[in-house]
This record gives sequence, structure tokens and C-alpha cells, in this order.
Amino acid sequence: MIAGRGLAAAVAVLAAVASPAGAPATDDGAYAYATAGEVVVMRGERVVTRWAGRAGPVAWTGDGRHAAFLTSDDAAARRVVVVDARSGDTRSAPCDGCAHVAAAGGGALVISTGPSTRLLALDAGGGEPAELAAELPVLDDAELFSGTGGEVLLSGVGRTGAESWFRVRLDGGVTPVGSVTATRRDRSGQPYLRGRGPVAATADAAGNTVYAVAGSFRGRDDPCEGAAEVFAALPSNGSTVPTDLSAASPAGAGATATEVLSLWWDPAHRLRAAVLAGACDGTPAGPATGEWVLERNRWVRVSSEPTLGSLHLRSGSKLVTRLPGAPRNGASLVLERGGRGAAIAGGVLSISAPGFRPPGSDEVLAQWCDPADPVCLSRTGGSYEIGSTSGDLDGDGAADRIAAVQSWRRGTASAHLEVAFADGRTSRLDLPATVEVGVPRWVGATDLTGDGRAEVLVPTGAGAHGVVIGLFEHVDGRVARVDGDLPEVLVGGGAHGAAGVECLVDGDRALVRTSVVTAGPATPPGGPTEYVLTEVTHVADPASGRLVRIAEDRTTSPAGEGGALPPRLAGVVGVHCPGVPAVS
Repeated sequence: MIAGRGLAAAVAVLAAVASPAGAPATDDGAYAYATAGEVVVMRGERVVTRWAGRAGPVAWTGDGRHAAFLTSDDAAARRVVVVDARSGDTRSAPCDGCAHVAAAGGGALVISTGPSTRLLALDAGGGEPAELAAELPVLDDAELFSGTGGEVLLSGVGRTGAESWFRVRLDGGVTPVGSVTATRRDRSGQPYLRGRGPVAATADAAGNTVYAVAGSFRGRDDPCEGAAEVFAALPSNGSTVPTDLSAASPAGAGATATEVLSLWWDPAHRLRAAVLAGACDGTPAGPATGEWVLERNRWVRVSSEPTLGSLHLRSGSKLVTRLPGAPRNGASLVLERGGRGAAIAGGVLSISAPGFRPPGSDEVLAQWCDPADPVCLSRTGGSYEIGSTSGDLDGDGAADRIAAVQSWRRGTASAHLEVAFADGRTSRLDLPATVEVGVPRWVGATDLTGDGRAEVLVPTGAGAHGVVIGLFEHVDGRVARVDGDLPEVLVGGGAHGAAGVECLVDGDRALVRTSVVTAGPATPPGGPTEYVLTEVTHVADPASGRLVRIAEDRTTSPAGEGGALPPRLAGVVGVHCPGVPAVS
């Protein structure tokens, strides 16, 4: 159990220490590094404070004012340490049984205890610690990771044996994020022992926390053999998203190992990783070690130099580490700024710094998926263009841009049209969720009614004999479904059916004709003997502009050899209009 009374006293003392007059609200140049014997909090090249002894990972509060960590390998003698990164004032208190400390945005900290997980919330700037009233799941091997916006990430092994992830908010709300149940195996076919690696948190453009999580795998018989993974944990979408780390897996006939040493977000909101990889027998195993960046779900190596990672500070400086030998011996740490590098320390085992302000970027989610991968996008809650085109929707003589966009939110698909008019106006119209299989992805624009304004055609779903194409038009400054008797058309074909649409001109009238071919009513077991072509013609009403039905013709034709569609009827398949892709 945490020694709550001792911790409260320490925090109260910390709260009573006044900040220096005129001190900034945050310390933009602050960072920390840890060696085997101490934790050092720095500002630039100046030491703010040192703490002698072994310590766990350093958590920085979201406001950048404080660094916090737990000391001692002995849980019974553990202490929580909170450092004021501006003044160097350091306070600590007994924290018997404490397991992890994490930041939750602002000045909030969350401390976990074990083995039965309990959480305490603490304001790093002062005040009493309070038990976080959350209904936590029963987890073994639980770990806590820093988040943003009033939340942290909790992980552990649940009753089913799966590794599960949960968002825990300071208000006590607990939300499942996802579970990892897939089993990876070593060369002998034995399941790897699963472990957890570093976690890096940031926020997307909507302010939702995005966690980048590294996992590790180790062989049961050969402790050298191992593999690694990196995935996103997205509480806002209730999902996890795996990434393709295969390029960082060394190639070799014998046992190989890959380890993600650190994850971090760069100033452009791109995710980077420090990877250490190689063959267990020391033979060359291909390019894998170095710094990697995530690009559309695939990891790409940008440096082959062994590193523990790099961090950009809020001040614009950059921390760079270099590994001269084994990671357990530590790295050299250099502070780069103004075109020069200053050596800070050697034997460094980890580095940390406050996150960027303000967080949030579209790039945070975009990098996790190939834009054409709907399965991945459904997990991120992201969106992508189904297709786009241009056409004069409002009749002003200038081309407008039209795009169909598919989006996902918590596993539910939706789609909409986005129109950017030439004069700067925009419009949006919700569409039926695009069917994932069998629906082509395109957008077309053509003048169906002959009024000098283009209508928009976009596939919106699947019908019994083809693809349903919705028709849309410009109405009173916005985009809406075409009014009249033809709001959508069917296009497609099969062994015994066909459907299409054709744009025609009859004098000064624009006509739209739909054609549907079906097998005759009496179809023997050997196949159709005849086919029925139904053609329906529409024209724009001069007064209202509505597409109205003016004619319907039905003709019968004999089937081809073996009951096949005659070539003349098979040719109706598709959209036969200018400005529309030649699709079928």
C-alpha cells in the first residue's frame, strides 16, 4: 500500500515553496537523463538537480514544470520524487508498494500500486494525494503509462490471458482500448514470452490522446532470440492499430533479435523509434539497427547509427544519444543547439523531456495507415478520399472541386461529399456508408439536365445486379440529392443481367436513359432463352429543373449461345456520360 500520509506531507511542503519571481510558467529547455547511479534534471547545459540512486522512468507533467519518478528496486523501500524543473526544489516521500508514476496532462500525476492495482491522483504543484475512484479491471502484471488531457494508459493481463489496454481518466472513467491476443513464435515453434516496451503519447487534431506502444518478444529457450512490435492505442476510437515493422527485422539463418529501445514524437508530429537488431551469433543480419520513422504504417530507416533515441526540446534544442557499445553500458548524450553540440554525459540509459505545446495534428493519425487501407482506417477513426473530380456545379463558369470522403468512428463507417466552390465556399453532404466490397471508388461530374450546371455521380452502395450510383446537384448554395424521379441509378453486369445509364441529347433537350437487362420470365435449367431490356428515359422539367420520367420501353431479345447475353445488350453496362469515368 502507498504511504499516503507521508506522500501528502511531502507534497504539502513542495506546495509551500514559492517559485522564483518572474519564473516562466513552464521550463521550455528542461530535460532529464538517467544513468545506473543517478537521475539528473537539466536545463540546457546547466544541472538543475541530481538524485543519487536507481530510479524508474521519468514522467514529465504536461505543463513541463515537474519531473517525477520512483526510486529503489525494493518496492518496500520505494520513494516518489517530484522535482521542480525551474528551481530544482526536490521533495520525496515513502511510497511503499508503488509500481509506476505517470503524467496525465497539466500538473497531474497518477501513481499505481501493486499487486492489486490502486491508483492515486496527485497535483505535482501541491495538495494532498487522493485515491482515484475508478472501477479498475482485475489485471496481472499491470503497468501505467503517461497520457495527455486528463488521462493515463493502463495495461495488464486480464482473466482471459490477453494483454489488455484501458484509458483511465482523472474523473474515474475507465474505457477499454483493446486487447492483444495474437501469439508469435520463435524458430522452433515455441510461443515467445511477451513483454512491454516504451510508450509515447501525443494528441491528434481533435485533442484525443494517441499512444504509440512498443511490445517485445523473447525466446523461451534462447534468451537472445526476440522480436518487436509497435502499435497505436486509440482510446477515442476504442481500437489498436498494428504497424509494419518487418523492415527492421534482421534477416539471418540463425536466431535474430529486434528491440525497440525508445519511441518519440518529433516536432512534425511524426513517430520515430530507436531500434537495435542483429543476429545472435554476431554474423551480419541486414540493415536494421538505427533510427526509424513511421510512414503510412510502414517503418523506414533514416539513420544507421546506433542510438537510444533523440528528443527535440521545447526551446528548439535537440538531445542526441549515440551507443558506442552494448545498450546496458549506456550512451553518450549530446545537446545540439545553434549549430553546435555540447557533450552532456556518458553512460546514459534513458532520456526524457516535456512534450510539445500545443499538441495536436492531422499527421498524428495519418501516419498509421495506408490511405487506401479501409481496415486500418476503420481502426484509427481516420478518413480518406474515395475519389475526386471537378465540374461547374453552380453555373458560374468556374470549375468546383468535388470529393467523396469515407470516415470511421469507433468502427462505424460513414461517407460524405465535400465541395470546394471556386469562389471559396464549401459544402458537405452525408452519404450512405460506402460498401467495402464490390463498390468502385470514383466521383464524376456531368450536366445531366442541360442547364449548364454539373450534377455529381458517386457510387454509394451495392444493389442486387450492380453498383448503386447516387446523383447530387447544387441547390441554393449547397449540395443535395437530385430532385425528381431519378435520385440514383444502377450500373453493373453479370452472367445473366446488365444495367447502365446513358446521357443523350434530343434537340435542345438533355435526356438521361437508364437500361436494365434481365433474364426472361421463363428461364429453363440450362440458362435463359431470352432477355428483356427495359429502358426508362428522363428529362429535366423546364419549370422546376426536376428530372422527370417521360418514357419507358421494353424489348425482348433471344439469348446468345449457352444462354449468354447478346453483345448488344451486354454493351449497356456502365456510365456513358461525358465527365464520368468509363466504369462498368
